[in-house]
Amino acid sequence: MVPQPSSLGVQAISLGPKGRESSIASCLSSARYFGLKEAKAKAIVNDVLEVVSQWKVYADQVDLSEADRSVLAGVFNQTELAQIDYE
Repeated sequence: MVPQPSSLGVQAISLGPKGRESSIASCLSSARYFGLKEAKAKAIVNDVLEVVSQWKVYADQVDLSEADRSVLAGVFNQTELAQIDYE
C-alpha cells in the first residue's frame, strides 16, 4: 500500500482478490503473488506498522513542515493502524 491523503480507500494498481482496495487485508491476500508465505507477510506488515507508528519521530528528525505533518497525520493515524484484525 502507498499512503494516500484521500478518503477514496483505493490504490492505483489492482492486484489480487481484493483488487484496488487499500487495506492491510488486501495486501496480505496478495502476498502469494510476491512469493511470500502468510507468516512472512504478516511479519513484514508488523515491521512496517512498527516503523509507521513512530512516524512523528522521523518527521522531527527531518524537520518536516507542519503542513506536511498535517497531510501525513491523516494517513498514518487511521484507525486501521491501531486495530488490525488479521492474525
